[in-house]
Amino acid sequence: MDRIAKFLILLVAALVLVPGCFAEEMTDIAAEETPVAELVDVVEETGEPVVEEEVELVDVVEETGEPVVEEEAEEIVPDFTANQTVTLLENVGVNQTVAIALTAEEAEGIWNVTFSEGLEQIGNSTVTEEGAEEFIIKAITAGNQTFSATHEGAETEAGETYTLEIIVA
Repeated sequence: MDRIAKFLILLVAALVLVPGCFAEEMTDIAAEETPVAELVDVVEETGEPVVEEEVELVDVVEETGEPVVEEEAEEIVPDFTANQTVTLLENVGVNQTVAIALTAEEAEGIWNVTFSEGLEQIGNSTVTEEGAEEFIIKAITAGNQTFSATHEGAETEAGETYTLEIIVA
């Protein structure tokens, strides 16, 4: 019975003291880290919790010593829109944009696009909520311009084609 009592006392002591040792080490580590955000709940007279947020901003510097500036993607609102039923756009001005939405019968695959020198693609293509791939094209030179696209799917090498004539004034 004496040995059992000693064992139980040691077991209880170990259960109480060991987590305390690790908690002290964890507190030291947490104190060294920079807090990013601290949230504090406050209960007003109405009894509803209110969250106050204190945020500490940290500048990130690359190896060059220059601050890193994240560029926000500017949302482009096109001046004209077209889809596969539109084959001619007239009276497009220089520096105006056209959103061209293309869908393919075969869901898998990509659209390979080409366009004349008087046009340039703005950004990467995006997929609309309807599932069409949308290209934003900017007219940079007056004259007759052409946008062409060929869909290459998993089943076929060259599938559907689309051509849009754009007359830039």
